[in-house]
Amino acid sequence: MDRHLAIDALRTELRRQLDAAVAAVRSASDEATGDQSKAEGKYDTRSTEASYLARGQAARVGALRSVVGWIETLGARGSEVVGVGSLVELEDERGSRHFFMAPGGGGTRVQVEGGRLVVVSPTAPLGAALMGLREGDSLSLPTGHEAEIVAVC
Repeated sequence: MDRHLAIDALRTELRRQLDAAVAAVRSASDEATGDQSKAEGKYDTRSTEASYLARGQAARVGALRSVVGWIETLGARGSEVVGVGSLVELEDERGSRHFFMAPGGGGTRVQVEGGRLVVVSPTAPLGAALMGLREGDSLSLPTGHEAEIVAVC
């Protein structure tokens, strides 16, 4: 999988997610403060619930902004050792799969060159298992399967 195409696809998807999260914050904030949210009785908690949602969405926006900012700084070259910013190809009995190590955005999936790329955080079980390995190394996946690192870039 081409590193440039993978980073471009991730950048596009993360920006899309950020735009959607910003819109969700606006919507939840409007819901929390709008005229329609005024309590109609002591058990009416719509505005309180909307404010909790807005706060959670705002935290997600902050995290996405951080990841988008980070991915904007990525260079064309990766490392031979798996770390944050590495594009990793794993192969096991189920075939070949591609992962991108990022400090956030874990679980994000994009299509690149007809294949699927999944973002993995170094704090996730798979990410932690991959950190520090090199092309040709084998590892036990959290699912119990054995896999080999086919490429790191």
